[in-house]
This record gives sequence, structure tokens and C-alpha cells, in this order.
Amino acid sequence: MIMIRKICSFFLLMGLLWSCDSMQSKNQKNIPESIGSENNIIVVTDSSVWTTGIKDLLSDNFEKNYPILNQPEPYFKLLDIKFVELNSLLKRSKIIFFISDFSKKSRLSSFVKQAIGDKGIEAMTINNDYVSLSLKDYWAKPQLIIFCAGKTKKTLLEGIEKEKLRLFEKVDHFEKTLMQKRYENIKSTKEYIKMIETRFDMSLNIPSAFNISMNTDSFICFTKEIESGYMGIALYTTTYKDTSQFNTKNIISTRDRFLGRHIQGEFDNTPMITEKKVSTIDKSFYLDSSFAKVTRGLWRLSNEYMGGPFINQTIYNKRSGQLIHIDGFIYAPGKAKKKYLKEIETILSGIKI
Repeated sequence: MIMIRKICSFFLLMGLLWSCDSMQSKNQKNIPESIGSENNIIVVTDSSVWTTGIKDLLSDNFEKNYPILNQPEPYFKLLDIKFVELNSLLKRSKIIFFISDFSKKSRLSSFVKQAIGDKGIEAMTINNDYVSLSLKDYWAKPQLIIFCAGKTKKTLLEGIEKEKLRLFEKVDHFEKTLMQKRYENIKSTKEYIKMIETRFDMSLNIPSAFNISMNTDSFICFTKEIESGYMGIALYTTTYKDTSQFNTKNIISTRDRFLGRHIQGEFDNTPMITEKKVSTIDKSFYLDSSFAKVTRGLWRLSNEYMGGPFINQTIYNKRSGQLIHIDGFIYAPGKAKKKYLKEIETILSGIKI
């Protein structure tokens, strides 16, 4: 009987959380466009809650450093405000967190209780006096609102600590969906589209703001001028032989060979190379059923004090028997680089084999 009761409680909780996570505005046609950056997270909570561990917990989870940049930059920036400060303009922010300790009687806790409703309160009872749920496109679109509530400060802290990875993944997924929508609006040129389809047997929209800075039989490089620097996207191919070519050392070796040959500094003997003093980060994945690997690291010019971050995608094209290499890199001395890297990630997110 005890096991049956536990199993029933588990499925009830899952059903409640599922219904909570799928809540959306019923009036989506009439809501305005969201404003601000998805890199900013508005956190609405009471001062007494924010200063007793929640701030550090959320900061460690969301404001950790973005991987492989010359200077530290966080994934997201937390902007904490009081409930009374949540005006009509802030309600149009892309990401809003409501953090509530129900043991504190306040306008915020009353609002959160009303928002999560009876189902949320019931889910909290089952889930160790803590619950979280999300709403999409409620006050604006696109928008993600997340409620985290606990019956006490202790259960609130424990609940967020337990599901911090899931919360991060939810926000990260929301940001990626925005990137995909941006890619759909990229204005490329017929010349770029045809060139990439013909030469690399794939589909990729390169924004028309990029210019072709180099074009040989085996190598194409698109560049775009930015504040005090430039962004580049290079494409090249190699013949696929065996799986060892996906070894990170071999990917870096191939990268250095092609980019070092075609991209040089102002003076002789200053080829672009991968910075070996900083470890790369890589991840394997499948793209349209084709095996692929993404590698992140830092580049520099040999014998020069120039460098920046790069992101490389190496993809196996079964039909052509080729490895396609797409390398995005940034040079912006003294400037924040994450926004430019995100732009390149948005472009690369549209690759189709």
C-alpha cells in the first residue's frame, strides 16, 4: 500500500509539473514584443530572501563565466528588483524569475500563490514544500517567466539547489530558440547561398553584412567589420579517412594548417594558430544524421600580440565523403566578445547537410 501511494504521488506530481510548465498567455495575439536582452534575467524577490543565500546560489548558476573568452564574461546577468518596482516596461523583459518564500507575507508571495494556483500548491506539498513552474509569452513575446516558491526559506534554497541545472537548461534552451528565430531572418545573398551549396554540399546562410575576403579552390573566408576589429567565418574541406580525424588534436592541427596558410598578420611569419596554453572545449553531436564535433578555444597570430576566441565545427558529409570544417573567429581587442560569438553561433546553428 505504501509503494502504491508513493507511485501515485509521483505520477500526480509529474502531471502537475507538466501542466504548470505548459502554461501560456491566453491572449497571445494582443501582447507586445518583449524588450531588452535575453542575457539579462530580471529576478523579483523580497530583500530578506535575496540576501540570505539566494543571490549567491543564482549567481553561481547563471553568472558563471562563458567558456573560452579572453576576458571573463558571464552567461547571464542577474538584475534583482523588488515586486513594487515591476512596472509595465519591466514586465516586457524576455526572462523574469519570481523567487518567493511563502513564510514571508508580502505582495510578492500573494502574487506567486495566485500565479501557481491550487495545482502549484498541491505540487509543492508533494515535492518537499517547493515548486517551480514556467510560463511562456505571458506579458510579452517571446518571454520566459519562471516561478520558484518554497513554504520556508530552507525549502526554497534546497529546492533551487536541487534543480539548478534544470533551471539553467530551461533558460539556455529559451535563448537558443531565439537564436534559431534570428537565423530564419538572416538576409544572405544568392551568390553566398549558391557558392556554399556548390562547394560544400550544404546549406548555410551567411549574412550579407559579411564580405568575401578570401576565395580559393579549397578555402573561403567571410569577414565583417565590428567595433575595433572583425568577425570571420572560414570554410574548408578535407577528405574523410577514419574516425581519428575527429580527435581534437587532429581537428586543431587541420585548423592551424588551413587558417595559418590563408590568414596572416600584417608582417611576414605571423600565421593564425590555435593558442595551446589554453585548453579547448569540445562536444560531439549529430547534425542531420551526420556525425559532427564542435571545438572552442582561443587563437592568436604567431609572433604577434593579436588573438581572440574561435568556434570550430567539423562535420562528416556521408554523400561527398568529405569533412566540412566551419571556423568562426573574433578579433575585438579590449571589447566584450560574447555577443559577437553568439552571433556566429546563431549563424552556425542554421547548418544543414
